[in-house]
Amino acid sequence: MALFGYSSDDALGRSLNLIIPEHLRDRHWSGFDTAVSTGGTKLQGRPTLTRAVHKSGRKLYVEMSFAIIRDDVDGKLLGAAAMARDVTERVERERSELREC
Repeated sequence: MALFGYSSDDALGRSLNLIIPEHLRDRHWSGFDTAVSTGGTKLQGRPTLTRAVHKSGRKLYVEMSFAIIRDDVDGKLLGAAAMARDVTERVERERSELREC
């Protein structure tokens, strides 16, 4: 969890609410529950821009991809995987450039 400032000892066994801004938590968990129950996501693995929180409290922009993992044989849910990339610098630069225009 280096991206978010947490060591593995800080994060293991803890809820993802650790990095999800409070105002986005209901929407996040609703989407997660829907993905698990339906077996898919509306983005189908494509990255999306969202917000996250660093351990320091600093707000981050992250590009996230999410996938449901199922057994090839019987389709049983095995888990979920997510990939996150910090794009804060890029987003803030682009927004600054837009304000200057």
